[in-house]
Amino acid sequence: MHNAGDCEFPCFTFYSQVIFMKKQIHLHPKDLEKSDQMGLTYNLGRAHKRMLLKQTNIMKKYGLTARQALIIAYLSTHKKEVVTQKVLEDHLHLTNPTITVMIKKGLIRKERLPEDARKYRLFLTDRAREVEEVSHKEAVALDQRFYAGVSDTDMKIFQGVLNKILKNLDMA
Repeated sequence: MHNAGDCEFPCFTFYSQVIFMKKQIHLHPKDLEKSDQMGLTYNLGRAHKRMLLKQTNIMKKYGLTARQALIIAYLSTHKKEVVTQKVLEDHLHLTNPTITVMIKKGLIRKERLPEDARKYRLFLTDRAREVEEVSHKEAVALDQRFYAGVSDTDMKIFQGVLNKILKNLDMA
């Protein structure tokens, strides 16, 4: 077992982080809401979880998972491009079974590429386009509810702050 005095600076930093984490564990949600930086992180997490839950509920109504909705959105916005299973796997970090399930559900169809018979181009089916249209309308309405009462100025400031935080996280 290491004590703070037994090691060099990196160990001390780790020890400090452990102490900080222990303090966090013992904090109650009300304590986190009162602290500026901790409250922001805590409340961002809460908002993110609630948003995802509401978005997931919309997708569930149409028999979709989050990944399937992402694939439909990608194929919809890249319909003029040749999108293969490999392209989807690379861009969306998906696995083969996700796409296979969507083919079985009648959401995606595939056509063999004439220039390479080993590859298939993926297309949305009419069913997928219908689901996308209806779920998109609900998602837009949900976004409007998320940001109701927040001015454009506040949104720009908030977006600027989030971008700075993300930049800091990328540099860390």
